[in-house]
Amino acid sequence: MKKKASYHKKEWIVFEEVFKINPQTVTSYAAHLKDKDYLREYLKENLGIKNCPPQEVVFIYKKGNMKLCYNIFPLETLAKKIFRKIIKNPSWAVRVNQDVKKRSNRMFKIGKGIFRFYLSKLTNQQLYELYQKWQNAYLNMHVSGWFGNLADYEGAFTKYLSQYLEKKIKSTKLSFSIPEILNILTQQKELSHLQKEEVDILCILKILLSSKRLKELFLKESAREINQKLPSVSSKIDRLLDNHVKKYGWLSYQFEGPGWSREYFIKRLKELIKTGTNPDNSIKEIKNRIKEAIQNQKKLIKQLEIDKKHQELFRIYGEIVFLKGYRKDALFFGCYSRDFLLKEVAKRVNLPLRLLRYVYFDEMEEVILKGKTSKSLLRERFNYHVYYYQEGKGKKILVGKEAQRFVQNLKWKEIKIKKVHELKGMPASPGKVKGIVAIIDVPEEMKKMRQNNILVSEATSPDLLPAIKKASAIITNVGGITCHAAIVSRELGIPCIIGTKIATKVLKDGDLVEVDAEKGIVKILKRKNETRSNHLERDHES
Repeated sequence: MKKKASYHKKEWIVFEEVFKINPQTVTSYAAHLKDKDYLREYLKENLGIKNCPPQEVVFIYKKGNMKLCYNIFPLETLAKKIFRKIIKNPSWAVRVNQDVKKRSNRMFKIGKGIFRFYLSKLTNQQLYELYQKWQNAYLNMHVSGWFGNLADYEGAFTKYLSQYLEKKIKSTKLSFSIPEILNILTQQKELSHLQKEEVDILCILKILLSSKRLKELFLKESAREINQKLPSVSSKIDRLLDNHVKKYGWLSYQFEGPGWSREYFIKRLKELIKTGTNPDNSIKEIKNRIKEAIQNQKKLIKQLEIDKKHQELFRIYGEIVFLKGYRKDALFFGCYSRDFLLKEVAKRVNLPLRLLRYVYFDEMEEVILKGKTSKSLLRERFNYHVYYYQEGKGKKILVGKEAQRFVQNLKWKEIKIKKVHELKGMPASPGKVKGIVAIIDVPEEMKKMRQNNILVSEATSPDLLPAIKKASAIITNVGGITCHAAIVSRELGIPCIIGTKIATKVLKDGDLVEVDAEKGIVKILKRKNETRSNHLERDHES
C-alpha cells in the first residue's frame, strides 16, 4: 500500500530571478487582500482543482530585483492535476484558455481607459476608485497565469505530445523533426503584438523609402538629429511615429519602464534602411510564415492520421503558448498604464515613484485617501523584504533581519553544479547552430552582444529584444513552452533551448558552444579562459 504524501512536506526552490520588479507588479500572482484570496478563488472556483495541498509562495525582494520561490511539493502536485485534467477533458482547457484571453482583454480595456482622464483634475476619491478598477482587472488577469505556467511544468505537456508524435512518425517518411512538427501543429493564426509592431514599422519604412530626402536624412543623421528635424521634413512620418510609440512603446515597458521611445523606433528604421530591407517582402515573409505553417498543419494532420482528441490537444498547447505572450503583454500594458496613476499619487503624497511601488495593494487606500505613508518602511522594503503567501491562510510581509531569518529557516533544495561539457534543456524552437556565448540578463549588458552570438540568460524579456534579434540562438536557465524566450524564438525562427537551470552558471562570455535545439542539448566546444565579472556570478540566495 502506497504511503499517503504529506501536505506538510516543505522543500523550497528559487524558481527564477526577475530584474527591475516590485510588489505592485508581481505579488498579484499570489494576492491576498483583506478577506479575498485571489489565487484560491482561481484554483478552486475557476479551475475546479480539488484535493490539492495549499500553494506556498515566497517573493524575496532585494534592491529592485526579486526571487520567486515555491514550496515544491504543492506546486508539483497542482501542476500534475492541471496537466491530467487537460488530457482527460480537453474541452475544459479550451474554456480556461478563453477565460485567460477574456481577462487579458479586460486589462487592456481598463488600462486604455486610464488615458481618457486628466488625472491631475480627479479628486483623491476618484483617483482611488480608478486605481481599484485597474487593480481588480490586473489581479484577475495575473492570477490566470497559473494555468498556462503549470500546464507544461517540467515539460509534461511537451513530452506527452512529443511521445505521441514519435509513435505516429515511425510509420512515415517525414523529413521534419519532432520539435519542427510540434511547432507546425501548434502554430496560431493570430499575429502577436510583437509581430503586428514589426508589420506596422515596415509600413512606415515603405512610405519613408518613397522619399529620397527622407531616406538621405535617415542614412546621414543621428537618431537624435532625425527626431528634431522630422516634424519640419515630413509631418506624415512624424505623426506615424508618434502613433507607433503610443501603440507599441509599452511592449518593452515590462514592470518599471522605460518603454520604447521615438528615438528607439528611428534607430530601428535607420537599421532597416542600412541593411536594404524590402518592406513588402518582409511583410509577406511574416504573413507567409504563418500561412505556410497552417497549410502544413492540415497536411501533417492527414499524413500522421492524428485523431480528433489529439488535434484538439495540439490546438490547446498552441493556444497556451500564444496566450502566455498575450497575457504577458497585458501584464506589461497594465504596468505601463498603472504608472500614470502612481505618478499622480506620488506627486500628491510627496513620495518617489520607486518607493510608492513598494506599497502593497491593500495599503493604497490609506495612501491615496489619507496620505499616510512611511518612507523609512518603504526604503526598508526596497533594500530587503519578503512577501510570504500560503493559500487559504493569507500573507506575511517581513522586512530587514526578520525577513532574512525567515528565508534562512526555510529548507532549500540543494542544486549541485558539477563541471560539465554539455547542458540539457527543453527545445523551444528547432534548429542547430554554433556560436560565441554572450550572457545577458539586463539591458545594460546588451552592449556586449554581437551579431550571431548565442544569447544566454536567466530568462529573456522584451527589453532584451535588440540583443535577441542579433542572436543565432537563445539558451535560458528557466522557462517552459510559455516563457518569453520560447514565444519570441518561435516568432523569429531562432533556435532556442529553455529550462537548462544552470546555463548562466557554467557558461562564460566568449565560450564557443553548439546549440542543438532539436534534442535540447548545448555542447561546450571551447572555453574562453577569462574570469567572469562579479555581476555574472550571481547565485540564488538560500
